[in-house]
Parts: sequence; C-alpha cells; structure tokens
Amino acid sequence: MGNNISAYSKYNGISGLASGLDTENIIKKLLSKDQAGIDKLNANKQKETWTQEIYHSVMSKFKTFSKKYFDVLSSDTYLFSKGSNKKVVTSNIANNSSSFVEITAKSQAAEGSHTINAITQLATSTTVVSTGKVANGLNGTKAISFPLTIPANTSFGIALDGAYCEVPLAAGTFNSADDLVTGLNNYFNQVFGTDRIQASATDGKISFNSQNSVVQVFDGTTANNFLETLGMKNGQKNIVNLDSSVSDSLGETSSNIKFKINGQQFEFSNTTSMRKIMDTINNSKANVTMTYSSLNDNFTIKTKDTGAVSAVMIENQEGNLFGTNSKINITQNIYANGKDAMFYLDDPSKASPITRSDNNFTIDGVRYSLKEVTNEAISYEISQDTEGMIDTIKTFVSDFNELISSLEAKVSEKIYKDYQPLTAEQKKEMTENQIKLWEEKAKSGLVKYDSTLNKIVDDLKDAFWSKIEGASTTLYEAGITTTKNYNKFEIAVDETKLKEAIQKDAQSVWDLFNKEGDIDYSRRLDSEQYAQRQKENGFAQRISDIIESNISTFRDDYDLKGILVEKAGVDGDASQKENTFSKNIEKLEKRVKEAIKRMNTKEQSYWRRFTAMERALSQLNTQSSWLASQFSGQ
Repeated sequence: MGNNISAYSKYNGISGLASGLDTENIIKKLLSKDQAGIDKLNANKQKETWTQEIYHSVMSKFKTFSKKYFDVLSSDTYLFSKGSNKKVVTSNIANNSSSFVEITAKSQAAEGSHTINAITQLATSTTVVSTGKVANGLNGTKAISFPLTIPANTSFGIALDGAYCEVPLAAGTFNSADDLVTGLNNYFNQVFGTDRIQASATDGKISFNSQNSVVQVFDGTTANNFLETLGMKNGQKNIVNLDSSVSDSLGETSSNIKFKINGQQFEFSNTTSMRKIMDTINNSKANVTMTYSSLNDNFTIKTKDTGAVSAVMIENQEGNLFGTNSKINITQNIYANGKDAMFYLDDPSKASPITRSDNNFTIDGVRYSLKEVTNEAISYEISQDTEGMIDTIKTFVSDFNELISSLEAKVSEKIYKDYQPLTAEQKKEMTENQIKLWEEKAKSGLVKYDSTLNKIVDDLKDAFWSKIEGASTTLYEAGITTTKNYNKFEIAVDETKLKEAIQKDAQSVWDLFNKEGDIDYSRRLDSEQYAQRQKENGFAQRISDIIESNISTFRDDYDLKGILVEKAGVDGDASQKENTFSKNIEKLEKRVKEAIKRMNTKEQSYWRRFTAMERALSQLNTQSSWLASQFSGQ
C-alpha cells in the first residue's frame, strides 16, 4: 500500500493532509505558553541591559564632572586649587613677562606690590654626555687588499636621510684605497651633493659618514654585492641601531653587562638591545633619563631633578657599556653639574640672591615658575580676585544643577506598564520609527524606584543642605541657596550677597566649597569615618567624595569597588564582566537557552505524535479505499 502524504514540518513531521488539521498552528498554540515564558525572560534581559546603560550614562556624567572640577590635571578648572586664589597682575618687559616667569598666588598670599629685580640663572639638571661620537660612521669590517678587481654587474645601495640610489661599480681595477675612496666620493657628490656623504679609508677598511644626516647601505640588485667586499651589512647605518643587540650595535663582547646608576643595580646580557637598556633605566628609581641623539650620535644621561644637589653616580661592574673602555663614551664617575635657580625679589641692589633647586617653587603663598633669565625688572601686584571667584562658583553651581537635574529626571520618569520590550516577531511588523517611539516608553521609568540612584540624589541634596562643621559662615549667608521652584532641586547664586561675602572674608567663603575634614578620603574609611568626614567637608569636597564612592575602581576593605561600578561595571576594568547587571543578564541568557531547548524538545514530541496519527489515518484511508474498490467490483 502506497503513502501519498509528502508534506513535512521542520522536524520532518507529517502535516495534516490526512486528518485535515492545521498541525503547525495547533502545535504553535500548544507551545504558546512556553513561548510567552521565553518572551518574558528576553524582556527581563532587555530591561536589565537598558538599566545597565542608564547606570553607565550616570557614571559617564559623574566622570565628566569629576574630571572637570576634581582632577588636578585639569589645571584651568581644578576647583581645589582655584578657590580664593589672589589675582596677579604683572608689568614691564613690554608686557611679555610670562615669557620669563609665571606667577600665581594662593589665598594665604599677602596683597601688595612686589618686584622681581632679575632672574640670573635657571635651575638645570646634571647632564652626562658621550665624550665623542658612538657609532662614528658606517664602518666596514674587512681590510681590502689592493689592487682590487671589480667584476661586471657589481653594485650596492645607499640612502641619505631616506633618499635612495643604487651605486654601480664599473668592471675594472682600483690600485689603492685612495683610488676607491676618490671614485666613491665623486659618485656621492654627483648624486647627493658635495660632501653630503664622505667615504674614507683606514688600514684598508672603508667607512661612510655624513654630517648631521643618516646614511644607510643596502644589498645591491646586481649579481655581485659590493657590501660583502666592504664588510658591511644590509641595512647598516652610521648611527647606533637601538633595536639590535649591544653586541651587534656597539661591539660589546662581554656576555654580562652590569652597572649601577645612583645606587640602582642593572644587569643585562650582550644580546639585549640598547633601547631595552635605556627603557629599563628610564623606568627605574635611578631618577635619570637616558636618550640617544641620532643627529649628534651620542648618548645623554640627565637627572629628573634639577639643582646643584642633583647628581649622576655611575659604577661600572661588568662589561664595557660604561667605564674606561665605554662603548658609549661615558666613563665611570660621579657627575654633578646641575645648577640652582637664582633670582632677586624686592632687592633693587641685588645684594641677596634667592636660590632654589627647582624652577617651580612657592614662597609665602606665591607660586613662581621661572622660564628664562632676564636682567629687566618684573613688577607684579597681588589682589583679591573677587570676580574670578564668583565666576568659578557660578560655573560649578550651574554644572551641579545640570548634573542633579539629569538624575532627578531619570528617577522621576513615568512608568508605561503597557509598553514592554518588543519581541523579534513584533519588531518585524513595525517601522524603525515605531520601534524607536515604543522603546522610549518601554525604557521610561526603569529606575523610578531604583534605591541606588535615588540614594545618590538624596546624598547630593544632603551635601548642600547639611551644615558644614568648622565653617565660619554658611552657604545661605554667602548668597547661595535653592530656588523657589519646588518641582526640582536647583541652587541659585545671589551675586550681590556673594560678592559682599568674598570681600569680607574670601577664605571663609571658599571653605564652604573646598574645606576638607580632618579625616583624609580613602576607599577604606568605615561608615562612621566617612560620615564624620562629610560633616566637616565643604560642599564641593562632599560632592567629590560621593562621586568617588560610586565610580571608583579601587577596592575598599570589603573588596568592593564603587557602588555604581559594582552594579554596572566599567569598560577596560575587571568589573566590565564582574558586575551585578552583567551577571543577571548572563543568568537570564542561560535560562532563555534552557527554555528554548525544553520548548524544542516538546515541539518535537508533539510532531512525533501528530505524525504517528497522520500515518495511521493515511493507512486507514488506504485500507478503506481498497475495501470500497473490492465491493464496487462485485
């Protein structure tokens, strides 16, 4: 008996041709509850992802605010160095005094007029320089015997500061080294210009050199390579190759290289590159910087500190990097040639020079940065920078208002319960704009009842409202209070009252912002210490602590990072994967996979049953048709 049913599902199940049933739709309905469960898990995963993105957005705002006001590298806006700084106005030297000295005054600097009568010397580092050229040309290693016969098809390549040419040597004979040198120099002069590259010979060995330029040789493209005759290597230069071993680049034969600089021990093999040696020295506690000049073909070791107290102490122990036979022409010695800065302040007769070991220093609250010597007087006046202080406070308050407003708006969003994350099937039926509008409502209110973000908002408000212990005035008395807009938290600045408060006692006003408690900030403060610090901190210091406690990637005594970091993670940090949201998303993804697997198993089971039924019905129909045909034939 034949089977004329040929329709199959994706699981090779027979569709309802025999029964007349819409098998696929029936199974789909039977699995609808399972699919709804998967959709719900995917919706929850999407909500976790969106919420994590909201956290990342908050952290980004915090980082931007913190970098602007609390990062010492943001010198123009760093709040804790500005404050009640005095204003400094300089004069003389054709109003170009900043080329010679920069002067800033802190709050403790006395107001008044002063004069730098002269800057006679800048502070310098102790510097050690190679006593001669190190590579000293591009030197051949083979002593050539003359007369020298040049076969046909002989050449080599040479480049001057990257400009390359092939040097062809005509077949013939050079009777002496002078003949060869003359021939090469004539060709070099013709191609590169007179004396740009000079060939020379010593004891039959040929050398190439150039004043203040880099010469490099290459294998020729002809059958006979003249570099082999010269004893030169392909790519060899007239300067030190910092990336090759010191054995190759400097001819260091000792297998061990051992020395001390300023008491720091260094040890290498002669297979180490000079660049590696220099990097190791520069990143050590020797407090020096070692460099190589390809222009001068020499090495320099320079102390990171300046002044007469700076020194470079070199002790060679093994090998010849330093010492009597130094490969870099720097001997073992104690070098101390640094100089102190020297200038005269309020000293017209120049009788008592002031010396400092650094060009940047502070005297009585005034910060000086010496740049260039001059015998011309530079006058300057220190006064209270009232307007600058007002502008700083207004800008900080404005940015803070924007920060807390964005947070309040986020935790106050309306929740649209009817708008859940869309399934893939739902998105297929919608336009991109419809999806965008739907998801805006689906995302709305996700963190409305988020305890972490709501607590941050409360902490920021409390940072403003709470009394500052030890302060001699209040923000309200300085004209800084909240607006009468009761729909949101917003700080307002009364410039008239603020100006009066600054003119009365600028430091007291600034203490309201950058005063720091007796307890230094640390991620390891316990809750009691942190609370006490916040009581004593000024408003800006409180904000700084709140932000740091939320976005810090440093761990506390409980091995926890910042609160927001622990929950949402930070790119480029271990927390990127090890955070609450990512773990929840991972768990939901696992549950989705498991649910899909269970549904697939159930679907296959349904198909097997319906397929068996269809086959049975098909056989029954075939038998009925056969019986009918038998009766009809009688």
